[in-house]
Amino acid sequence: MSHHLNDLLESLRTQVARMSTLVLQAVEQACEAVFSSDAKLAQETIVMDQRIDEEEVRVEKSAIDVLALQQPAAGDLRTVATIIKVNADFERIADCAVNIAQRVLLLSRLTDYEPPSDLKLMANTVLATLRDTIKA
Repeated sequence: MSHHLNDLLESLRTQVARMSTLVLQAVEQACEAVFSSDAKLAQETIVMDQRIDEEEVRVEKSAIDVLALQQPAAGDLRTVATIIKVNADFERIADCAVNIAQRVLLLSRLTDYEPPSDLKLMANTVLATLRDTIKA
């Protein structure tokens, strides 16, 4: 394997790591916005989605460039294919965080809104799973 291909794959891994950090932050913010009924935090989550979408496009373009220009084989090909798949999944997770944040904007107008007690447990489970996924 060429040194150049190694550098490109490492760059892809770095881009995905950066994107996954943004996605985790978006999910954390959306969850916090739910429990605090914080419309400002919800709006920040919604705005962050644009950055995540742009990052997703950059990662995908970089991965396709590696496929087209470097023609990786075996393990490297599987790495690039996995990055493309994970990239799309992370972007979809960010979209779900935006959906949650949009609901917070509506719920924050209610003065007597109290999230269901099981929701905190569910949110913590989702965040733990997402952190484990990113680590893996």
